This record gives sequence, C-alpha cells and structure tokens, in this order.
Amino acid sequence: MISEGDISLPDRWYSNIEKSKEKARKLLKKVVAIDLNTSIVIGRLEDAMVDRLFRLKYPFCKLTLSKAKRYTINEKLEAKLDEQICFVNKPQMILDMQELSTKFPNIHEDIHVEIKKGVY
Repeated sequence: MISEGDISLPDRWYSNIEKSKEKARKLLKKVVAIDLNTSIVIGRLEDAMVDRLFRLKYPFCKLTLSKAKRYTINEKLEAKLDEQICFVNKPQMILDMQELSTKFPNIHEDIHVEIKKGVY
C-alpha cells in the first residue's frame, strides 16, 4: 500500500497507482508497451514498483524496461535503448501485446517479428 504522508492528492490518484502496479506485476518478464503522451516505449518489463518522481512528492508506478525501443506517436522508430525507466500514473498507459495490436497495429507487427526472432 502507498503511504500518503503529508501529501494531499485525490484518492483516485492512489487507486490508479495501485492498479498500475498490479497490472505491471502480472506482466513482469513479458514484452509490454508504455503509452506515453509523446511516444510509445516497448521492451521487456523487468521491474515494477511505486516510487516518488524526483523532487515531486507524488507517487508514481516506476517501470523498468530492458531492450527498449522508443516509437513516435506516428509509429516510427525513434531510438533503441538498453534500458528505459518510465513513470506511469494510470493502468491504461501499460499495454500488453493484445492491447498494443488494437491501439498501434504497425508497432505490434514490428515487435511481433522481433519476438519470433528471439530478440526479446
């Protein structure tokens, strides 16, 4: 459970963080996509925990992805990364492969080919 401390945030905030953490825990060691507002990051989910975002006191779900790839919203490859840390505050931001196929079909095809090749 998240300790609220002296921070006054809506209950919905804490509920969404817990839901994000639970969804991520179910997807550990699997290939997932993180739908950020400006990009989509895909990689193998290595760790999921609740942490504070730098100097902000607000809790976020911190996700660590290995062999990550960052795509633009236009579904174009932007960068390949060894490791990527993402902070999310809604469970809808974490996509499994099925959700990725409906929301971003072109990215799903690229990643599916790489999974078959054994990259992930």
